[in-house]
Amino acid sequence: MISPGCFGVPSIYSFKSRVCQGCFAKEECQKKAHEELISLRGEPHIAELLNEHTAYSVGIAQSHVAAPRTHEIKLEAPKYISEKKRFALSEGQMQAIADAPKKVSAVLRTIWTRGLHLEMVERFKSGLNPFDSDRHRTLHAIYAEIQQSKRTRSQLVETLQTRFDWTYASAYPEISNMWKVLIYLGFAEEDGTFLVRAVPSSSLHN
Repeated sequence: MISPGCFGVPSIYSFKSRVCQGCFAKEECQKKAHEELISLRGEPHIAELLNEHTAYSVGIAQSHVAAPRTHEIKLEAPKYISEKKRFALSEGQMQAIADAPKKVSAVLRTIWTRGLHLEMVERFKSGLNPFDSDRHRTLHAIYAEIQQSKRTRSQLVETLQTRFDWTYASAYPEISNMWKVLIYLGFAEEDGTFLVRAVPSSSLHN
């Protein structure tokens, strides 16, 4: 199965969400979200989320211990996670994140703060699909469709259902969110009920 676009985004994953806990990718998603939170250690407003994920991960790790131990087990996060380079947000990017719906803003923040947009923009300007087919599979699939011709939401929903064997209930919200992500990134535009490929311009949030 292909992971949804919200995969591993800490501000979206929730232990209390019925959607998250019923998702086929919940275990790997939680691990990825925990890694992301560790890499942001020290930033405001994440302490509670980090503690919640750490407690959960420690509980999972201890449940897999084969036999009781007589000494305390100290679990440490991999050091390389904290060494990830972070990019400062521009005013335009910060405004876009503030204006966008929660799930959309979370994806945008991840792309921009990790500097993923830099290569995306270069590929877009060269006429290529901006998105990696493994890392951003749904965005890659959607953009591949609008490279051919403009598409409606229903057509793109059908694309995800066919290509990734998703249900309508999974595909429709993904299209609704990624539709907006593409527009905020400057790679697509809305033309009535259609999503169309944008022409490269200086309006890109890069």
